[in-house]
Amino acid sequence: MNKQQTMRKAFFQIGDDQIFEGFTDGSTWNGFANPYFDYQTAKTVLAYYQNQPCKESRESWLEWELKTHKTINGKDYYYFGSGYCWHELEPINFLTDLLEKFCTVQNLPFICADELLNSRNYDRHVNNSYVKGWLESFGEFWNFEQDWNDTTNDRS
Repeated sequence: MNKQQTMRKAFFQIGDDQIFEGFTDGSTWNGFANPYFDYQTAKTVLAYYQNQPCKESRESWLEWELKTHKTINGKDYYYFGSGYCWHELEPINFLTDLLEKFCTVQNLPFICADELLNSRNYDRHVNNSYVKGWLESFGEFWNFEQDWNDTTNDRS
């Protein structure tokens, strides 16, 4: 019997390093995620880790052989698990990280997007239409994820 292989899109990270968009088949290695990346992302992952400041870690990535591990429906996937402590980010954690980075770049306090939009210090925090629009859109994504998560948990 030939089991149909499928991949689902996900986000992956080692420690507090850069977040990469990739794919998972649901497998793990010692409890850690086994990410797969498309060719372009695989090259970006390698460039990131092969140029990191930590010499020992950088050297472990320099010998990496970039080769296709799976081809499903004509799409090549490059495996980056087994030996690295990758974590698949839960959507709500990904959104929290995204908000924190946005607040840092915009010099905003790292608080709930709704609190920034509805605070007494609104004019000081939300000082242009870009920031206001971003926070409003972020709030919609956050609410959608919360509703989706609640619905998914109800089905369990």
